[in-house]
Amino acid sequence: MDKKLKEEYMIVCEMIDLYHRKNDSFSDDEISELKAYVKSKLSSCIHGSSKLFCSYCKIHCYEPARREQIREIMKFSGPRFIFYRPGMSIKHLLHKSSLIRKLASKKSYRK
Repeated sequence: MDKKLKEEYMIVCEMIDLYHRKNDSFSDDEISELKAYVKSKLSSCIHGSSKLFCSYCKIHCYEPARREQIREIMKFSGPRFIFYRPGMSIKHLLHKSSLIRKLASKKSYRK
């Protein structure tokens, strides 16, 4: 995995950990499995290091159940993330805003 994908993986893991600390809906084993699943999907992404965020992709490689789990985690952790990991959160938001501007020229992304 290249640097960009590793950073994205770290952000997702931090959000999963934040969700797990504040909710009891997943066991430790389920969290470990989910992190391994995310890592495998990021590693095998067809867009590689030029990828945007999975939520903007037309090709959904996550299984529907896993996609729903991640959506639930992001919905909970996203608004709280800046209070727990401010540096990582600001970097992520700046990166996301610059990538959104590029979406119009990308055919394989939906928004």
